[in-house]
Amino acid sequence: QNTITNDMRLFAREEDRAALYTGLLTNKGKVMFDAIIAKPKLASQTDDDMEYWVDIHEQDSTTFLKHMRKYSMRKNIKLEDISHVIKSFAIQTLVGVDSDPEGHYFSPLQESVEMFESEEFPGSLETDVCAFVDPRTASNGVRVLCAEESLEAE
Repeated sequence: QNTITNDMRLFAREEDRAALYTGLLTNKGKVMFDAIIAKPKLASQTDDDMEYWVDIHEQDSTTFLKHMRKYSMRKNIKLEDISHVIKSFAIQTLVGVDSDPEGHYFSPLQESVEMFESEEFPGSLETDVCAFVDPRTASNGVRVLCAEESLEAE
């Protein structure tokens, strides 16, 4: 919470909030780089045990992980690079998106993705697709974070 420019409590306050745009800060308050933090629809998540995906430029990932490990030592936080599994995609249109608010799940796509049984929580359904209206501006279209094979046509 203290290392970013946005408020993570937005996820709790807004039920359909899927993502937020933020700057990641140094310990002196300078912006290191920007990122999009997304909340995928995973099984059995609670307020105390929530998984977030951070979408940052590939060249910033090592610095980001090092920085976050440094400031999360006394917190119950697990950091893992999942860029080999989850990829970032942008869907842009000439007029942007007006069906859902910025940073909220893009319902036409999110509601149509395949749900599957969780390996970690048998009997619970989850998806590896997080589709949301770009939190910076709806004019940027839709961002999709997912496993590449989830986008393959049937």
